[in-house]
Amino acid sequence: EVTYVPNGVDNNLFFSKKRKNSQKLRLVFVGRLERQKGIFYLLDALKELDIDYEFTFVGTGSIEKPMKKRIKQFNLQDKIKMVGEKKYQEIPHYYNQADIFILPSIWEGFPLVILEAMACKLPCIITDVGNNKEIFENGKNCLIIPSKNHQEIKKAIKKLNNLSLRNKIGLNAQKLTQQYSWEKV
Repeated sequence: EVTYVPNGVDNNLFFSKKRKNSQKLRLVFVGRLERQKGIFYLLDALKELDIDYEFTFVGTGSIEKPMKKRIKQFNLQDKIKMVGEKKYQEIPHYYNQADIFILPSIWEGFPLVILEAMACKLPCIITDVGNNKEIFENGKNCLIIPSKNHQEIKKAIKKLNNLSLRNKIGLNAQKLTQQYSWEKV
C-alpha cells in the first residue's frame, strides 16, 4: 500500500507581513539556478519589460555565471540582484519584500516554493508544467503561462502591474495554501 503525502507548507514560518509601498514593481525568484527553471526565458522577458522594476534572484546553481553574463549583456545590472543562497528561515523575508513571485520552469513536479510564496500572500506567475494546472487555478490564485515563452512571462508581469489584481490573486493564493499547511497535511 502506498500513502501519498503532498507537499506541505510551514505557516508558522511562511506568512504575510505588510509590504512597504514602492514605485518599482518588485519581482522575486527563489530556487536553484538551473536551466530547468526557465531563467533565460525570464531574463529575455526582463530585457523587454518597459515598466520600472527590480528583480531579486535567491539561490545558487550551475547557470549562475552565464546568468551574470546575460544580465550584463542586457545592461540589467541596476535592476537585477542575485543574493545567493539563503538560510531557509530567511526566505520569507524575500517573499514579503516582493510584489510578485515568478517560477518559469520548463519542467517540475510540485514545487514547494510556489506554496511558500503563496502562503506569504504573493501572487505567482508559474508555467503549465508538472501538477501546476491540477493544483492551481489560472487567474484566480496565480497566473499560469506556457513554458519556454518570454513573451508570455512579460505579458503576465504587465498584467500583475495592477495592485488590486495582485491583492486579489495573492489573497486567493494564501487561502489555497491553508489546505497544504503541515497541520492539515
